[in-house]
Amino acid sequence: MAENYDDISCEDVIYSEDYQDYIKEYFQDFSSIAGTYHPVCIEAIGSRYAVMHLAGDTSIQNILSDYNISMLPALYGLLGTAGLEESGILYFHRSPYLNLRGSGVMIGVIDTGIDYRHQAFTYEDRTTKIYSIWDQTIRDGESPEGFIYGTEYTSEQINRALAAENSLAVVPSQDENGHGTFIAGVAAGRVIESEDFSGAAPDASLCIVKLKPCKQYLRQFYGTAADVPAYQENDIMAGISYCIQKAQEARMPVIILLGVGTNSGGHTGQSYLSQLIDDISGFSGVCVVTAVGGEADKRHHFLGVLSEDSAYTEAEIRVGAGERAFSLELWSIHPDLYTIGIQSPAGERIEKITPIAGRSQTIRFILDQTEIFVYYQMVESLSGQQVIFLRFDEPTQGIWSLRIYGNLAVNRRFHIWLPMTPFISDQTYFLRPDPDVTLSDAACASEGISVAAYNDTNNSLYAASGRGFTADYEIKPDLAAPGVQIYGPVPGNRFGTRTGTSMAAAQTAGAAALLMEWGLLKGNDLQLNSHKIIKYLTLGAVRREGVVYPDRAWGYGRLNLLKTFNELVTGRT
Repeated sequence: MAENYDDISCEDVIYSEDYQDYIKEYFQDFSSIAGTYHPVCIEAIGSRYAVMHLAGDTSIQNILSDYNISMLPALYGLLGTAGLEESGILYFHRSPYLNLRGSGVMIGVIDTGIDYRHQAFTYEDRTTKIYSIWDQTIRDGESPEGFIYGTEYTSEQINRALAAENSLAVVPSQDENGHGTFIAGVAAGRVIESEDFSGAAPDASLCIVKLKPCKQYLRQFYGTAADVPAYQENDIMAGISYCIQKAQEARMPVIILLGVGTNSGGHTGQSYLSQLIDDISGFSGVCVVTAVGGEADKRHHFLGVLSEDSAYTEAEIRVGAGERAFSLELWSIHPDLYTIGIQSPAGERIEKITPIAGRSQTIRFILDQTEIFVYYQMVESLSGQQVIFLRFDEPTQGIWSLRIYGNLAVNRRFHIWLPMTPFISDQTYFLRPDPDVTLSDAACASEGISVAAYNDTNNSLYAASGRGFTADYEIKPDLAAPGVQIYGPVPGNRFGTRTGTSMAAAQTAGAAALLMEWGLLKGNDLQLNSHKIIKYLTLGAVRREGVVYPDRAWGYGRLNLLKTFNELVTGRT
């Protein structure tokens, strides 16, 4: 559903760099949004969320003066650039009693698209296992029902493309990056015996969403380089809504796989995307799997602790050479309130930057020729926490010091996050980082399955795998799955290896599909949803002696679907 309030079409507005996108909740209709914000166009994402598109100044000062920071779409990047035996999945492909291969289950992959011509996604008769593709980047075809941008390709159209001499002339959707192709294959690629390959749920259907790149004003706002893949939160939310719609159309249960993540947000599971994940995860036949990301060893998180006898504490950031711009976010723990001071590498100091209600400020360092935008939001609308947003433009190389003062310090703790890799140089980091609370913001959603990665050759943790718990101490990640040197399909009908938590999440999505087949389609648990699948998988997780569970890195242990069923059979529930 969309409503247009101007002569320009909503589709043109969605792609145009002259319009800004904001996320807002709505109730029943768009009248309150239209009356308050005067958008050019509004589009719905399900029955609770809307994206409003507005014309006007895209400067950081204007954005932060007029809109709650939570309304601005966060930028998401790709997470991760054979383990089926270790995860106890292959047993069910071969079992004569519990032959589970994902048949009748849909896996939705919201990422960089798919190489639909790859043998991992085509049957011997050259027909596809893909139910549909929504390519948000292609404008000259028919959009999916209920959406006003991008082009949808059905399985019938894909089959015609596969039969054609020039497939791309019929269905031009491609995966130039390869990330989406790989995780789709790990989750649900066909068995290719000649390549010794199988996806975790080889008989599952696939629903693919290729995300469109983010708008330039958001890159400028967050200080993200133009050549780094980045995607908007609202487009991911729309992709989730599309996969739910296709699953309902096909009358299939659905597992939604997210291999993208962000360091933006308070890491408490209260962002708009996290709330949408929780909303849909309560429905029978729906499960969402998220990757925790690879930020544990990147030094992008600072835990601030204000001692009882001190009025302030300091966080030092080493800025590398050639860093053109970056942002950071400080999130308090309610009801604490803080102000900040800044010292540059040249020794120029701003002692205290006083908040100005509803307005951002520009601080100019003369000796360093650096500008810093500072914005205080005393009560963020979704979490109730204070947020301090800073963006550094042309920061001087060296050590920047933030002095954080406790104006109202009850908890006396706060978090600061720098952007995720690769949104920021690996030479820019905190000098006193904290490796905990480094999981992607979407992986903090309560009802999604949050997956860490480990090396299944020696059962060691993947060093970069994001660590919990959430900022409000909820248990995340839920478990860990193999994510190091995973074998899978790459564009061009080839196979290769990748490492990252996306690969671990893909394997877990396949395991969740097998559980859906067992529970819903074979009649063993007709109320199966994301929440119950978390319980089943953590029930069977392998736990190591000497480790106290739940653990910040491992969650409840290592994924093992066979052990889940063994526990159910023995009745130790």
